Amino acid sequence: MATELFSAIDRRHTNRQPYEDRPVPRSVVDALVEAARQEGADLHVISDRQDRRRLVELIHEADLDHETNPVRIDEATKWTGVSDDRADGVPERALGPLPATTATPFRDLTLGRTIPGRSFAVFEAASARSDTALNDSPGGSISPFCEPATVTSTPHSS
Repeated sequence: MATELFSAIDRRHTNRQPYEDRPVPRSVVDALVEAARQEGADLHVISDRQDRRRLVELIHEADLDHETNPVRIDEATKWTGVSDDRADGVPERALGPLPATTATPFRDLTLGRTIPGRSFAVFEAASARSDTALNDSPGGSISPFCEPATVTSTPHSS
């Protein structure tokens, strides 16, 4: 298994583009919850609007903390917005656009550093829409957009 995972590293890609503006079916959210459970993690579905707003606030607070930490800034500068010929890091083309509104749950890997030509996009048609944020490790997340819930994950502690 470890060999298979190691060989997949070079083929790994992250989609940081806006997703289609349509709800993710409840059956898919349920399948994600079950898949996380099978991997030893809990996915928490957040459907309350206030809870979602609080999640967005926490994301912005974490970004602000990182954007004011010289060590984090130095680290992000080294591995984000790198050239395509590098074997490591997140190339500029993979960063995706920035959200057009601060109501969008979004982590900016560049920690606010300006990347020339990086555009803005609407990630959600309505600011009240919920999204899925799968956090499978501290500081990591993926955010496919869906209704009616935000899903967060935390590893089980043994």
